[in-house]
Amino acid sequence: MVIRIMDAMDPLTEKSLLSNAVPRRLACRRWLFHEGDRTDDAYLVVSGLIKLIKTSSNGSEVLLAIRGAGDLVGELSTMDGEPRLVSAVTMTESHVISIGRVHLISVMRERQDLTLALLANLTSQLRSMAFHTLAVTADDSRALVARRLFQLASEPRFESLRSNRESSIVVEMPVSQRELATWAGASHRSTVGVLEQLRNDEIITTSRLHLEVLDLAGLQLRAGSLVAPELR
Repeated sequence: MVIRIMDAMDPLTEKSLLSNAVPRRLACRRWLFHEGDRTDDAYLVVSGLIKLIKTSSNGSEVLLAIRGAGDLVGELSTMDGEPRLVSAVTMTESHVISIGRVHLISVMRERQDLTLALLANLTSQLRSMAFHTLAVTADDSRALVARRLFQLASEPRFESLRSNRESSIVVEMPVSQRELATWAGASHRSTVGVLEQLRNDEIITTSRLHLEVLDLAGLQLRAGSLVAPELR
């Protein structure tokens, strides 16, 4: 799991970091920043979901990541001052706290635990990305799609989307089937096939708006080694 910054900080560091921050409440489908922007604020997500997207060479949007409560968004440009690599847009009504570059770097210099938390967060992202890239290279669509579904059914950031139905987990889907495919790094056709196989194996059921996970352990098994970095 990508380490959540707020979970890794001392209370005094948290107080210092938020002392000069600006809260913002955003409706669904509102932009925090666009790819190429030269803004440098970081955003701490208090509630809601933020998707990180990149525009491909043919003009289509590729969903790279989803961030939720306790996550920091846009921290790379905050730390290095370079243009935004991706765009960030709300997927749900969201509450974020804007932290300016000068203030963030100042607190990093004063509070070592914040610097270590940011390094641990980046290391975790790189580790997760390495496993995911290996699966993309191997064209392992089943593991790629299963991993994303497993995340939706188990990660804390998606808790607000989940409810229990007897022995199953029901998830209000935050992404379309095409977005799921780009998030997984699989083709749309392969994703459709994987979903059909998971339904046939009675691991999930799906509708246009909901995912129901009937067998979480089975879904984790289909994801294979891609789940390993999430559990460390």
